Amino acid sequence: MHPCFRVVPSVFVLVLTVLFTAVAGDAGPSDRIFFVPIDLGTLGGANVSFSTPAAVNVSGQVVGLSLMPQDRFRAFSWTPAGGMINLGTLGGTYSDAMAVNDMGQVVGESFTPGDVEAHAFSWTQAEGMIDLGTLGGWFSQAVAVNDVGQVVGTSFPTDSNLEFHAFSWTRAGGMVDLGPSVV
Repeated sequence: MHPCFRVVPSVFVLVLTVLFTAVAGDAGPSDRIFFVPIDLGTLGGANVSFSTPAAVNVSGQVVGLSLMPQDRFRAFSWTPAGGMINLGTLGGTYSDAMAVNDMGQVVGESFTPGDVEAHAFSWTQAEGMIDLGTLGGWFSQAVAVNDVGQVVGTSFPTDSNLEFHAFSWTRAGGMVDLGPSVV
């Protein structure tokens, strides 16, 4: 399998394996808050049912990774009203959603055609998936997005320099190299 670098703390993924919804209404200081687990489902993996969440926003939208038929992994977005939807790819066979802001903008990584490169992406319901590019190398990954649409992540600056550099991306300024990442 093509090397991917998912930068999501494992504890965070385990905690978000099931989305919990508060059912307590107007809970006072002495009231107990009860949680009900919600099965988010999958995108229909052929041999194995698998999905894992990565992030959730204030409206309860959950994003992450799910197995599809033909054993392909895809980024998903799940909402209480719409259920789980496949966010697609940038032309390759793999994508993974890693963060979502309160506006519903999803970011992550996707293989490009031929599965030789992985690029950071941004997805919105209005625009679909857009390629954020790289800092010059074959790899980039978006790991967070704020409510004004600024995306941050990591990328290789060249194909020969495999040192991660942090980046910031905005619609107006594109991808900006913030220098070597500290791991």
